[in-house]
Amino acid sequence: MNKSEKYIIESLCNRGQCSLEEFIYGQKQLEFWGVSFVHNEILNYVIFSDEDKFKYIDYSNIRDKKIEDINSENIIKVLLVDNNNSWKQYAEDHGKGKLIVINHLQNSIVYADKTGTNITQILGLFLNELKTSKQKTKSNMTITWALIIVNVIVYGVTALLSQNIFNINNNVLNLMGAKNDLLIDSGQYYRLITCMFLHGSIIHIASNMYSLYCMGYMLEEIYGKVKYLAIYFVSGITASIFSYFFSRGGISVGASGAIFGLLGAAFIFGFKLRKRIGKGLLTNIASVLALNIFISVSVPNIDIFAHMGGFIGGVIIATILGRKIWIKQ
Repeated sequence: MNKSEKYIIESLCNRGQCSLEEFIYGQKQLEFWGVSFVHNEILNYVIFSDEDKFKYIDYSNIRDKKIEDINSENIIKVLLVDNNNSWKQYAEDHGKGKLIVINHLQNSIVYADKTGTNITQILGLFLNELKTSKQKTKSNMTITWALIIVNVIVYGVTALLSQNIFNINNNVLNLMGAKNDLLIDSGQYYRLITCMFLHGSIIHIASNMYSLYCMGYMLEEIYGKVKYLAIYFVSGITASIFSYFFSRGGISVGASGAIFGLLGAAFIFGFKLRKRIGKGLLTNIASVLALNIFISVSVPNIDIFAHMGGFIGGVIIATILGRKIWIKQ
């Protein structure tokens, strides 16, 4: 269940006086979620589906009634697509009932049969709420944008000193505060923090800042600015400490430890609320984590211990700071 479908179904049940329904397709046991509502003393059913399962929607068992006992005009199928063209094959031949097509990436209705009810208008209102919420979330990413700007400015300084925008000289990184075990041994503990804002190449910073943007988009809204910032710094410092103890030798730089901490915070959020929001988020995070671990092991010069430390730090601090969040959610 994607975010748009979840929001619409919850809104229909909480505010639209609809009842939650679960539909199971016979032999394949495919699950469809939907709602039922009464309009003009007639019970209507709304069934939600993505494109992969749409052709399998079964009407033979709705509330233990056979389809011949239900007027097909009272069945409304909501198809969620990710572009405005793929649904057109279903417009003329989609079987029994009425069809509404929603682009869940744009949160807009791209096609709607006349249903004889106001369900299309209601869905439109909820989708507009989602759009507004999404725009508000983007505009509230002040901490994430501040972190990105600081990292980019620092990279610009190191590129200027290195006289190379694509690859940064190790001497410059060392001068600017890279994690250097020998210098930390001598008492320069600030390097455990400053190394978080240094990057060795334009590809390095570009990939890390893109990851920070993707994670920050969700987590700054969930945890709030102060807790989000705390998770970032605690995870980054934990990553540096793990690197210092378990990855001796050479220098180490990058925000990836802190970003792994944000991934850990997202994992905790998905785990704590898995019964309410489903296991989709948790599964996606686990997949991203597994991929990054594979990359960390396979690609040379990547500090896997920093990544591990960041993730563990993120899990611990998010668990501590997120207690009230789980209750509110």
